[in-house]
Amino acid sequence: MVKTRWLIFCVLFLVSCVLTGCKENVEDDFFIHTTKSEAFSYDYNTYENGLIYIDQKNRANFLEYSSMNGVPLCNKPNCKHNDSKCTAILCMENNNPIVFKDNIYYFKSSNEIVDSEDGKSQTCKISSQCMRISLKTGEEEVFIEFNDVDPTASCSYVLNDGILYFISSYAANQFSDGTWSYSSGGGKQYLCSINLENRDFMNYGLVNDSPYAENNTIITGSSMNSVSDQVVLSGIYDNKIYMYYQYVKNQQDLIDVLSANGDLDKDVPWIYENKSFDLKTGDIAVSDLPPAAVIQENMYAYWDNELNCYVIKIEDGKNIIAKGFKKTWFPRIINGKLWSFSNGVYNDSQCFDIVSQKLYSITNKTYTNEKAMTRMMDYVGGKYIVQYQSNQGTVFDEVLEKSLISN
Repeated sequence: MVKTRWLIFCVLFLVSCVLTGCKENVEDDFFIHTTKSEAFSYDYNTYENGLIYIDQKNRANFLEYSSMNGVPLCNKPNCKHNDSKCTAILCMENNNPIVFKDNIYYFKSSNEIVDSEDGKSQTCKISSQCMRISLKTGEEEVFIEFNDVDPTASCSYVLNDGILYFISSYAANQFSDGTWSYSSGGGKQYLCSINLENRDFMNYGLVNDSPYAENNTIITGSSMNSVSDQVVLSGIYDNKIYMYYQYVKNQQDLIDVLSANGDLDKDVPWIYENKSFDLKTGDIAVSDLPPAAVIQENMYAYWDNELNCYVIKIEDGKNIIAKGFKKTWFPRIINGKLWSFSNGVYNDSQCFDIVSQKLYSITNKTYTNEKAMTRMMDYVGGKYIVQYQSNQGTVFDEVLEKSLISN
C-alpha cells in the first residue's frame, strides 16, 4: 500500500514538473500577444491575436480575432468609457498606444520658455514622458522621463526585442520680436528608443541632418508654417530599421506651390533621403535603397520611377518586379501578397502574388466601394482581416481569398 502511494506521488510529481516545464517554454498568457518584431502606425496597429483601432469617439479599441468583437482598451471596473478617466481615451490624448506584455505605452510632452544663466537669453525646454498603463490593474505610471525632444508627433513606431524605436522632434523657434512658436513635430528630428524591459532611453542622433531640411519650415513675420517635414519610420528589413524624410533645395519652389494652391506631392521638386539604422551596430547611415512604400514580412517594397512600378526585395535580396500593379497611397504586404484598395476605382483595386508574380483584380464590390475606405489588415487562420467603413462605422470582416480576388 505504501509502495502504491509512493508511485502515485511520483507520477503526480512528474506530471507537475512536465506542466511547469512546458509553461516556462511558452510565452506568458497575456491578453494581447505582441509579436517579437513589428512596425506600428496610427492606422496599422496589429498583434498576434488582434489589432487596435480608433472608433468614432476617439477611443482605442481592441479587436480580438477569435471572436471578431471590438472592446474599448480599458478594464477599469464600472467604467463608462466616456471621459479621460477611461484608459481607452486617456492613451489617445497625444498619440496612438502600443501594447507590450499587457502594458499600454504612450507619450506625453510639455514645453516652457526658460531664462539661461545670464538672465537674458531664453530657450525652450522640452520635457517628455513615456506613460505606462497596466491592462490587468488599470494603474497608470510614468515609465520613464526624458528631456530636449518631443515624441508625440511620431506617426510610426518599430518594436524589436522589447525595444521601442520612434522619432522625436525639437521644433521650437524664436522670432525676431522675441516671441516663440512651438510644434510637436518637424524641426530637428532624432531617432530614439526605450527599452520596455529595463527603462533605458537612447537618443541615436539627428536623422534629418541635411542643411536644406530647414527649408520645409517657412517663417513669415511672426508666423511659422511647416510642410511635409516629418521623418517617417518605414519598418524593419534585413536587421535594419529604415526611415526617410524629404526637403527642397530652394525654399521658393515650395512657397510658389503653396501660393498657387498646387499639388504638394506632384508640383514640389522634393528630394528624398532614405536612411537605415543597423540593429547590430547602432549606426545610422544613408541607404542606397529608395524610400520604402511598405516593409512587411521582411520584404521591402518601393516605387521605381524608371520601371514605373513597385519593386519588392525579398529575404534573399532578390528583386521582384510587380508588373502592372499601380501606384497607390496605402499598399500592404499581407500573406506574401501586395494589396491595394483604390476605393471607388474598381480596376485599380489589385493583388500581386509575390511568389507566383501574378496580378489579380479585387472583385468584391463591398470593399472597392467609393465610401468603403478599405484597408487590408492581417491574415489569420486562412482568412484575411479587412477593415472598411459602412453606415455602422468601422467594420472588420474575415474574408476568404476566393471572395476577394478574380481567378
